[in-house]
Amino acid sequence: MAAAGEMSLLLLAALSMGACRSPSSDGTAPRPEPSADALHGRVTVAGKDASDAEVLVVRGGQVIAVLKASPAFEIPPELAAACAELRWIVRLTAPLGVVAAQPPKSCRGAFEVAIDASRVATLRGALLAPSGVTLDWVDVKLTPRVPEIDPTLVLADGPNPNLREALSVSRQTKAAFELPVLTGTWWLAADRTIDAPVGTKTGNLRLESVTSSGSGAPRAEFGGYTLEIAADTDVKLTLREADGP
Repeated sequence: MAAAGEMSLLLLAALSMGACRSPSSDGTAPRPEPSADALHGRVTVAGKDASDAEVLVVRGGQVIAVLKASPAFEIPPELAAACAELRWIVRLTAPLGVVAAQPPKSCRGAFEVAIDASRVATLRGALLAPSGVTLDWVDVKLTPRVPEIDPTLVLADGPNPNLREALSVSRQTKAAFELPVLTGTWWLAADRTIDAPVGTKTGNLRLESVTSSGSGAPRAEFGGYTLEIAADTDVKLTLREADGP
């Protein structure tokens, strides 16, 4: 009887220990919580958690990893151990922008990437179509020019050598749009390309000119325009018809 009692106590202890550990959604054993002093990251904008951001980890000018931040991001131990030797670049989607980040020198503890509210502005755009053209959609393209970050890293498509056409390509279906962005220098373009047989009228649109309420006139560059956004800015994008690519 004593042996049976001891077995019952052991069984109860095992069950109670199991009850304290909730299984993961896929049925596998739960992952241990990282220690408090392990390197762990978080991205905030204007004091609020950022969503849908990503952290590029760069070594020797090449992206070696992409960490998702919504707003916290996990840092694998092998990257945390070498954090001082690596570059860390954060790409944001709302507001749109790219910033360089610096982890703590100890490579331990909190790695906070905090974007101040003063860095956030609204880009308000007006799309002006040629006479007689229905403006049902136009792709608006934006890429920041960050002096301390190479453009190939701003546009890097993860660890592979491919580059994005722009940091953001948003399809606008109305003549007016608003996009939250970080202040700084931006490249802006807009177009509409419709697949059609050669020699037919396509309805393609290209960017003819850009005017801005911000300081300085936009400068034509690489099929778009470079402009300064230091605060909320209004832009007018005049489009022209263009057959072919």
